[in-house]
Amino acid sequence: MRKFTALPALVLALSLMNMGVASDRPYKDTGSADLDLATLSIVGTRIATHLGQSTWEASEIMIDLSQLGDGIVGVSYVDTITAANGDTLITDAVAELNINDIDNVLFSAVETVTGGTGRFTGASGSFDVTGTVLLDAQAGAGLILIASSGSIGY
Repeated sequence: MRKFTALPALVLALSLMNMGVASDRPYKDTGSADLDLATLSIVGTRIATHLGQSTWEASEIMIDLSQLGDGIVGVSYVDTITAANGDTLITDAVAELNINDIDNVLFSAVETVTGGTGRFTGASGSFDVTGTVLLDAQAGAGLILIASSGSIGY
């Protein structure tokens, strides 16, 4: 009888493996982006684990000035990272920018993976982002430098 009680557990385990159950995998990237202050557009490139050389674009950018007196600006956005093969990883992000040194704005963010396309359909996870925004106020532009680490499941 013991031989048959192990059989359902084995069938379940094999079924879960074939369903493509998401497992957490380490995620890291580095990149840069151009910032257009007039349109609040952010478009750049990243080299990311699981995506390789990729492009990224921030959209739905919202600014929170409630901590401006302390030199902190809150920002939320949706980040779409696109691999060379077209698969995308989509995140919701919440960031804090320290604008006390306007020429060298430091920031940190948490990006929560909300899904994607291709192999990232149904992806989950999160990663921490740190970086610097080098502003050129006269040109109305900036350069964003980032590094991220965390985990994603797909």
